[in-house]
Amino acid sequence: MKLNALAAFGISGRHRVVIEDDEDPAFLEWLDRLSLDLKAEWNDVIDINSRLEANHPSLTQINVINGAKSDWSQKIPNLTIDEALNVCSRSFRILVENSRYDRAFLINIARNDQKDALKFLEENGFIEFQNGGGINEILEWIEDNIKSKKYWGRQYWVMFDGDARYPKEPSKVANELRSLLISLGVPNHRLERRSIENYIPTETLRHWTIKGARGNRRARENILRYYTKGLTEEQRYYYNLKKGFVGDTPDASKAKELYKDLDPVALNHLRKGFGSRISAYFREELINETYVIKDDIDAEIWPAIDNLLALVR
Repeated sequence: MKLNALAAFGISGRHRVVIEDDEDPAFLEWLDRLSLDLKAEWNDVIDINSRLEANHPSLTQINVINGAKSDWSQKIPNLTIDEALNVCSRSFRILVENSRYDRAFLINIARNDQKDALKFLEENGFIEFQNGGGINEILEWIEDNIKSKKYWGRQYWVMFDGDARYPKEPSKVANELRSLLISLGVPNHRLERRSIENYIPTETLRHWTIKGARGNRRARENILRYYTKGLTEEQRYYYNLKKGFVGDTPDASKAKELYKDLDPVALNHLRKGFGSRISAYFREELINETYVIKDDIDAEIWPAIDNLLALVR
């Protein structure tokens, strides 16, 4: 019955269940002893999951052993059937700084097929977005729960802001978190741009000029105009969308000479940014694949989501 429970994961789409050697005499003998219904079910599991795994391999693996004790010391853990069922029954956790906005970011920036997969997994309880409470809190949580081996790191995927103010210079804490995750073997993605707000498509921001709460419509249109025309692509990647240049005043030196040649008129219009609620524009009806591709967001984010989905399988 426990092996049949394992097979159910392969049928439901929750996990890949692949037989190491489906021509092994011992396995074939066991298969022949099953009822016709169970034998048909296992043949379906073997056929479907083998084809899926060949085309889209899983990045998370465990070996189910016929033994009394699990061995977690191997790169691919060898687990008893009881422990394997326990592990496979848990939701895969996506640990983010803010589960509301980061979830909306991932799902709505995703390619259409990725979006469908993420929604299916979430609706069926296979994945869960876990609120980290900010990058410093995530760092502490990883220390307390993954480093201490309270939880298995391969059942987590961590996404966090790079908080970079200048190209290829993530913040100190972002570097610390990245190094810790790598050392513990926890899959992760550190955003290359400053924060999730720097991935809001330009076409999506046009909706903000119509319905945004900051200033009047003409003022909002000027902010967008100078954001798109007054800043270079590189400058937009590290601009403080929420608070503008005023918000960075205490640590303006971190941007080095990134904005040294900025037109004074553009600087004036971009002083206060788009407002603290700009992340709310990660909405399905305001974003599509064309917008994402146009702003070159797909090049970074879509492969990261492909990696995430491969880990969940």
